[in-house]
Amino acid sequence: MLKFLRKSPTLGYAATIFRGQILVQAFGLLASIYLSTIYAPDLFASLAVTLAAASILVPLLTGSLENAVILELDQIKAEKTMQAALVLVVFLVAVFAMFALFAFGLGLDLSISSFRLDAAVIGVSGLNATTLVCQSVLIRLKQFSKVNHLISLPVFLNPLIASLCWLLGYRQQGLVTSLLISCFLQLIYAAWLASDALRQKCRFKLLLSILKAHRSYPLFVSTASGLDAVTISLPILVGGLGQTPAIIGNYSLMLKVLILPLSLMAGAISKSYLSQASERWHRSAQDFFDQTLKLLCFSALIATIYVLLTIHIAFPVARIFTIQQWEPSLAIFEILAPSVVIKFASSSLASSLLAVNAKVYLVGWKVIAFVATLFTTYCFVNMDYHVFFRALMINDFALYAVLFALILIKCKSTQITPTVQG
Repeated sequence: MLKFLRKSPTLGYAATIFRGQILVQAFGLLASIYLSTIYAPDLFASLAVTLAAASILVPLLTGSLENAVILELDQIKAEKTMQAALVLVVFLVAVFAMFALFAFGLGLDLSISSFRLDAAVIGVSGLNATTLVCQSVLIRLKQFSKVNHLISLPVFLNPLIASLCWLLGYRQQGLVTSLLISCFLQLIYAAWLASDALRQKCRFKLLLSILKAHRSYPLFVSTASGLDAVTISLPILVGGLGQTPAIIGNYSLMLKVLILPLSLMAGAISKSYLSQASERWHRSAQDFFDQTLKLLCFSALIATIYVLLTIHIAFPVARIFTIQQWEPSLAIFEILAPSVVIKFASSSLASSLLAVNAKVYLVGWKVIAFVATLFTTYCFVNMDYHVFFRALMINDFALYAVLFALILIKCKSTQITPTVQG
């Protein structure tokens, strides 16, 4: 295992981001504790709904072409693919904006449960999608210190702007307003970091041909990413049908404060492992499986340590400073702790399916995850929140077991049966 850690570039890249995020997330934790004293849980619930809706739209806007940028072998082609992805984002944002304006003019209600297609959702989605495309070039070039700075920026900006909005009297929309402003500033910084790629001249006709050549990404990968975003957002979007806004707000704060550090690390591992997994798959299925399994085990170890430190050290400190209405956030994290570990440990598995060109497998698993999570959420939404989140935890375990089984099936289909090496 120690030999694996020394030689694994994936963990090296992820460790670079994780080291840089330690102080950043410590600041984010303190800032969130402060914001929880001035903003009520139901306002955090409104912020969570906006973020959840935006996370669903982002893969639709990018067509998941940021993955094509990372996997492209030629740097010039990668930059042109990035420009094509930006054209797609701008076009689709304009379409969504015109549709929303048209519906507003007719007095139509564009809401499903807690989901609502409004200016904030379209704005955050467009800004985040454009930033994600620009970031893909930095990941491809392995400029992870710049990626670290880019993803750290909103952590500092959000609480500062939200505090300013509260002082100026914008207390009902302060959290959403701060999100919009921080996303815009993050985009400006991302565009500056990727300015060399953006300056490359490319004819519009060539951009259209690039989009056509990569049409499998919007058809399969984007569909899978969109389903994944919907699945993750179901406890917020559907949970509001049975759980109180305060509980949804507590759940969203738990995601923001306690899960975000691991989510950033998981994203780093997933993206950096994408190219590594592809190389190992072309070498041999056995090599690919061994690397994936070792990465899964080490990731589980990291997540377990983080969860134990959070529960036994951070929680006693947090209970001293937080007010009573936020106590459910800590209880929810304790309930979902096993799920947190399995999700983080399996962060590279979906990338593995994409790297070996098993897009049908990936979409199939996302469909299964969506149906199972929707069924679980709907069946338990009206129960006590302890029962509700325990059901979601068990659901996550079952789904990631299915994902690992799909990887085994893919390896076996190459006529090589993967074995665990000691």
